[in-house]
Amino acid sequence: MAFLAPLPPPVTGQSQCDAAVAEHLGANHHVEVIETSKGELRQGAGSLEQLPTTARQIVRILGAARTLRRTPADVIYHSPSQTRIGNLKDLLLLTVLGRRRGQVVLHLHGGGFGPTFGRDRPTRLLSERLVGAIGAAIVLGPRLRHQVSGVVPHDRVRLIANYADDDLFCAPTDAGTNLDRTPLEVLFLSSLFPSKGWPALVEAADILAGRGDQRFRFVIAGGAPTDEDREAVEAAGERLPNIEVVGHVDDQDRAALLARAGVVAVPTTYPWEGQPMAILEAYAAGAVVLATDHAGIGDVFTPGENGYGLAAADGPSVVAALEALTADPAGTTAMARHNRTEAENYRRDRFVAEVEKVVLEVAGVL
Repeated sequence: MAFLAPLPPPVTGQSQCDAAVAEHLGANHHVEVIETSKGELRQGAGSLEQLPTTARQIVRILGAARTLRRTPADVIYHSPSQTRIGNLKDLLLLTVLGRRRGQVVLHLHGGGFGPTFGRDRPTRLLSERLVGAIGAAIVLGPRLRHQVSGVVPHDRVRLIANYADDDLFCAPTDAGTNLDRTPLEVLFLSSLFPSKGWPALVEAADILAGRGDQRFRFVIAGGAPTDEDREAVEAAGERLPNIEVVGHVDDQDRAALLARAGVVAVPTTYPWEGQPMAILEAYAAGAVVLATDHAGIGDVFTPGENGYGLAAADGPSVVAALEALTADPAGTTAMARHNRTEAENYRRDRFVAEVEKVVLEVAGVL
């Protein structure tokens, strides 16, 4: 099989999932990997400085398309882009593939493909013709199925939720124990796009510091897409005593941060959001979650069962959720224990096995 996907670095939810799939498929099948990462977190082609990157990506996709036309692969796994330029590259790839489009499995890792496929009439028509001819499309959950409605036939759409790595799972008896820590650690673990929500945690920290409330400590971890974003986060950490800015973390650091956290905050409004892996990782670590009702989050997060919903991606909403959390310690601990139990549904082995099944179905093996 041929495998086209952006693999780390940088580490994103998409590249992390694709790396897990590549490792699993490579252990069981003959896989030719064609790397498609652009090597940076920034999305789109909104500036002149990104044009060389975009040009290199187009050349790479054309090269991949030529390779795929010659390869005897039974199936082609492709992890596409959600941006407008990225979508045009993917449509170009499908165009060159011709009749082999029926061998393609598209794994849609985000929630922004609806506008991408139907942004304007010409793009919609191309998507219906090209994407509509693929073998299967994988989306992250029911709330994200609409992205391919009217483009990919309903019977070719598969729902496969994300996963949490095995080394993030705490012992069931340890779930919720971090809620007793003083101060209680509130972790933000994501790329530092402002729309991912880190400014909401800074605003919450500012509100609490102004009150002299020392019950909470905020930890902001993740790589920044631009120097300006990194500097803004670092400035907040220097200004506020209740914020620790960690920056980019590797797998070992990620596990250590989750092992300490009582709460994981996901106040996202990210335009391309799908199903944040930080939510499932929080479950595995026995933590509770604060989250906005955005994109596919509702498929894996229920307020009152897994944590507390955020009315908005802002500081007052985060503070209100933390006040509710501390007002009901027994109920919050029960949520953490429930999350650890529910995390068993999101093991990595389940995820890669379900993806492999779709790939083999399209290959005609199953």
